[in-house]
Amino acid sequence: ILLILGINIITSTEFEKTRLILSTVMPILALLQIIELEKSFKYNMYEIEISCKLNLKELILIKLIIYAFVNLCIMTIFAIIAGSYFKYSISLLILYFLVPLMITNTINIGIIRLQKHKSNELINFIVMLFVNAILLIIDIKFPYVYETSNTLIWAGLLIIAIYYFVKNVYEICEKEEDFIWNLQ
Repeated sequence: ILLILGINIITSTEFEKTRLILSTVMPILALLQIIELEKSFKYNMYEIEISCKLNLKELILIKLIIYAFVNLCIMTIFAIIAGSYFKYSISLLILYFLVPLMITNTINIGIIRLQKHKSNELINFIVMLFVNAILLIIDIKFPYVYETSNTLIWAGLLIIAIYYFVKNVYEICEKEEDFIWNLQ
C-alpha cells in the first residue's frame, strides 16, 4: 500500500513536494519499526524470546537488521522511481530520505535505552512529528538546503546519526543481561 501510494505521489506532484512528502514518510517508517521492536517489551513477550536459542541481544540486532533492510528497500524504490521520473540524482534522493530515517531511529533507540526497554509509543510518535515538522520548516524556509552544494552537510548529518545509532544499539546490547538458558 505504501509503495503504491508513494508511486502515485511521485507521478502526480512536482519534485519539491514529492521530495518533502517522501522525506516525511521516512520518520513514519522509523516509528513503525520502533513500535514493532518494542512489542515484545510492551506485551512482556521478551521472556519467550529470551528462551530461544539466541539471546535477547541477538534477537534485538536481528530485528533491527530486518527492519533496516525493509526500510532501505522501500526508500530505494522511492528514490529510483522519483529520480527516474524527475531526472534527479538517485543517490541524493537516498541521502535526503536516509537522514530523517536515521535521525528518527537514533532518537527512538536512545529513548528505548534510557527508558530501560519500557514502551512509550507516545514519545516515539512525538519524535516522528518533531522530525517531520523540522523537515517541513526546512523545506519552506530554507529550500536551498536541498541544493547539491549542501550534499556534504547531509552526508555529515547521516554519519553523525549512524554513529549515535550504532552507539545506542551497542549500549543496549552491552547492558542486556544473559540469562541462564542462553548460556548453554
